Amino acid sequence: MGKFLAVSSAYLLICSGYQIFRVPFDPLIQYLIPFYIFLTAVFLLLYDLRLYPKPLRKLDKLSQTAVEFLVAVFLMENIILDFWIPLQDGTASVTYTLAEKLDEINYYEFYPLRIITEILETSIFNTCVIYILSIFFLLSCLHAIRAVDFRALDEGPSCFFSDIVYRSKRFMKKKFKTLGLQRKKRVKILETEDMVKKRKKSEKDVCNCNLIDNDIKLDNLSVQDYGLDDLDDLSFKFSDFDIPSETELLSGPL
Repeated sequence: MGKFLAVSSAYLLICSGYQIFRVPFDPLIQYLIPFYIFLTAVFLLLYDLRLYPKPLRKLDKLSQTAVEFLVAVFLMENIILDFWIPLQDGTASVTYTLAEKLDEINYYEFYPLRIITEILETSIFNTCVIYILSIFFLLSCLHAIRAVDFRALDEGPSCFFSDIVYRSKRFMKKKFKTLGLQRKKRVKILETEDMVKKRKKSEKDVCNCNLIDNDIKLDNLSVQDYGLDDLDDLSFKFSDFDIPSETELLSGPL
């Protein structure tokens, strides 16, 4: 969760137009929506990568989040200034240069060539190329981080979209598990006849073991455990009782 907080904070900072390490590049951005699409691709890529070096000793969560935030801001600013802005400027210059080269040719004798030249000279064509490039980078990052798998298109569109749904559910379950919000599932085990017999036998063995343990405990009880001081207290003397003799029994009333 700390890594997501760091990278998303860096993403929002760049989207807001603030920079920390490099000069402001807002005037250099010609197309805003393709820029945000490309920046989203960079955000997904940085979120999937390890920003904090593994060999280094781990810090506490707050310090590590701060380090990852600074690393993410540094990488985003340099990727935009050193890659995206030269790419958009180079694309515009290539299209205009190509249009000029075709203009030097006597295209009036070849009508389709004249149409191509007029299309290349329009700003709409350059805008479409920039959009295509930004979407291409976004889809490439999604495929690289295994968010989507374009190889599933070989099986058909339904298989491709089913794979996207499956990967999205798996991603959400993983995040809920990380946050401790996952609900525990109750698993019902279907028992066969052999499993039922073994379970009953094991329960019976446990009961027998408990009875044997109780008998052993009773045998080990001492006289004091019964509240008696001596075994003589358990002996009975016949002299203590008035037992009639045989003559008295015979002469007694029937």
